[in-house]
Amino acid sequence: MSQPASQTNEFFLGIEGEQKGPFSRDEIFTMLNQGEISVETPIWCVGMTDWTPIGLLDQFKKQETKETPQIKEVPRISVVSQRVEVEDVSDPEEKTLVSSVDVLDDSGEQQDEMSTSHHFKPVFSNSRLYAQELPNPKSNKQLLMIGGAIIALALVLWIVSFDSGNKQVSNKAEQLTAEQVRSLALSKLQVEFNKNPEGTVPSLLQMVKENPSDNPGLEALETLLSHYRRQQLFAEAGSVLMVAKKPVEALDYFLKDPPDYSQAERAYEEAYNQAKGDDRRKFILQQIDLLIGRLNNTDKAISRIKVLDKEFPGIPHPYQYYLKSTEDRIADIFSRLSFYYVETLDNYISSELAQIKLSGKPLLSITKTKENKYRIVASYKGPVNLRNDLVPNIFFVFWLDNEQWYIVDTNLTKERVRFAKEEQKRHEANAVSAIEILAGLESHFKTQFPGKGLHELVTPPKRLPIGSVE
Repeated sequence: MSQPASQTNEFFLGIEGEQKGPFSRDEIFTMLNQGEISVETPIWCVGMTDWTPIGLLDQFKKQETKETPQIKEVPRISVVSQRVEVEDVSDPEEKTLVSSVDVLDDSGEQQDEMSTSHHFKPVFSNSRLYAQELPNPKSNKQLLMIGGAIIALALVLWIVSFDSGNKQVSNKAEQLTAEQVRSLALSKLQVEFNKNPEGTVPSLLQMVKENPSDNPGLEALETLLSHYRRQQLFAEAGSVLMVAKKPVEALDYFLKDPPDYSQAERAYEEAYNQAKGDDRRKFILQQIDLLIGRLNNTDKAISRIKVLDKEFPGIPHPYQYYLKSTEDRIADIFSRLSFYYVETLDNYISSELAQIKLSGKPLLSITKTKENKYRIVASYKGPVNLRNDLVPNIFFVFWLDNEQWYIVDTNLTKERVRFAKEEQKRHEANAVSAIEILAGLESHFKTQFPGKGLHELVTPPKRLPIGSVE
């Protein structure tokens, strides 16, 4: 429904919650046509009781286009001391709320609604009083809470991401700074090294130890190697390479003349630990060979042989001797040393029985007593030549005691029989345990073949027949 309006040309508009104007009728038409305002924009002038949408006034309907939408009546708004009461005229069943507008004249006295004149100063709230529906405060609060939570979560994620990025950049910066510090320290050490090499070596070695793979560590390593090469201190150069975890390169220095076999053995083990596949087997075999031969460290050699068998099962190697039982090792090494005992026996017979020549060679063996003791025994049975006379069916039994042969039984002459019985009683208690006889055999082997392993097959030295002259 339209409301009457005076023919005044002064109109006030409610735009974005604020009172604008005054405007003339033509200015309002222009603003409507240009879309600056709409038919729903609240308007008021002297003579009107309340703010009303422009489209409800007859005087502004003449220039409306066909596309102008049908305007619905909106709630009437009465303002009393900035207090808003709404009269819903769209629902006739609702109870009508009637209020008046308190207006103050210039003297400060309150005027009633009907006496309002051009001195009337409308109060236009900053709120959208012309809205048809008031917002639900509870709903808005929930939306604000949800929106705030989303913003807070996004902020937390951004902070975490930013902090992580800063840490990565910071760590990288610290690494770069650490290497730069090492480079500066190395430059200083190299200057000092030219003046006092021996006094600077520990500091350069420490730099290699801290990080042998970065540029300062590599340069420090090369400085030390050049120094030791010039002085031909090859073992020291190898030790520096071991600190740098380069055992294969260290081996080249340890084995130079004069070789350092102990350090080389350590380098072989470290090279084995770093290597893979067939290279591991190669390095451990070389280590075992060095332990058995040059270093004579049988106990460690046996432990490494067991590692070899465990890691490479079924693959043959020449060190099985060290894994045999004690009795098997006694029989094995004695068979390879028998030529040595035959030679010592021949020497004894030549000196002790100078007038006798045996027609054959004695038979050597290792015998075991009832008390599980061991001794080396030689026996002969057959004809002998005594003072150019051939005497048949003669026998001799020889015992080896403390590297010396003794006749302990014979039937050559009564005098020899009596003497042999006495020797037997004297040496009968001198049999030794299995461990003792094995140690003696292995000691003889190492004496005869220095630098050889107990497992190795060796060619016995040439010797002349008994009684012959070289």
